[in-house]
Amino acid sequence: PESILYMKHLDALFLQSNKLQGKIPLEIVKLSRLLFLDIGGNDLTGPVPPEVQELDKLMFLHLDENFLTGTIPTELFRMTRLESVRLMTNRLQGRIPVGTKSISSSSSRQGVNDPSRGWANMHRLTCLTLDENRITGTLSSQFILELSESLEMLGLSSNQLKGTIPT
Repeated sequence: PESILYMKHLDALFLQSNKLQGKIPLEIVKLSRLLFLDIGGNDLTGPVPPEVQELDKLMFLHLDENFLTGTIPTELFRMTRLESVRLMTNRLQGRIPVGTKSISSSSSRQGVNDPSRGWANMHRLTCLTLDENRITGTLSSQFILELSESLEMLGLSSNQLKGTIPT
């Protein structure tokens, strides 16, 4: 309900495992102090709104187990405080996005807070789960190089990825 938006000091919103429907409301970005957002396990539809990047303090973004469609928004690359991104068990499609700037293993930690560096800009990321979607393409070396050195869990199972495992 819209009344949640009046909770200006809210830093955690846990609405997982309910029967919530509809799209993720764009107004959620008005909860500017949010550190934790878990709305997984519902019946939410539509794309992950790019406006989610406005939640610049967010550390945990859990949107898993819904019916979200579209692609993984590159706006996530602007969210440098994210530690956990769970998008598994949705209907996301397309390729895994990467940054527009080439990353080498020696430069992966340089230039923090530059969204063109893709996943490398998210230097606190420890958990990224994209399992059980409709992700296509190859598992690119660029994607692997961009992933944070602090990454502890990467879930890509049950998608439509092809090719070889990059080394």
